[in-house]
Amino acid sequence: MKTDNSCLLQKRMIRRIALKKSINNNILDLYHGDGICWQGIDNINVSGIDKKITKDGVKADAIKMIKSLDLSRYGIIDVDCYGIPYKTIKQLFDNSTIKNDTIIIYTFIQSIYGSSGKLLLQLGITKKQIEMIPTIFRKFAFIAFEQFLLVNNIKKHYIVQVNENKRYGYFKYKKRS
Repeated sequence: MKTDNSCLLQKRMIRRIALKKSINNNILDLYHGDGICWQGIDNINVSGIDKKITKDGVKADAIKMIKSLDLSRYGIIDVDCYGIPYKTIKQLFDNSTIKNDTIIIYTFIQSIYGSSGKLLLQLGITKKQIEMIPTIFRKFAFIAFEQFLLVNNIKKHYIVQVNENKRYGYFKYKKRS
């Protein structure tokens, strides 16, 4: 079941911490909704994108837009999507305009039948194994996500774990050499 901004206190806390470490106060909020996670935080410029119409954002599919965006102006990119942020973060890594030290904030939610297949393949788990018993591999999804970050030169990231299936985190982007 999708719940918009449950654990809002933790979400805002991680954003405030990340903002203190940011290279600038320009924020790209890729799953903006009503922008509630950034409300009440002073001296920031938020550009929001969401599939639904909002009063202060652009109506669009964030994943499809990333390729065409100039990410160089943003100090923070917020990826607070439902589910696993793998596809969105991969698109960000593939965009050549993203700057070193840009902070990427993410929400990672693993459901029983969540879409972690591509991540699990990186751990050597086969598609056939996943199809046979998908629930047994669910617990490896975050490990696979951390492996994905490591392969993409993200050596450390910061996490607030809400429960075994939900984590909020952020990291500083580093270009692969």
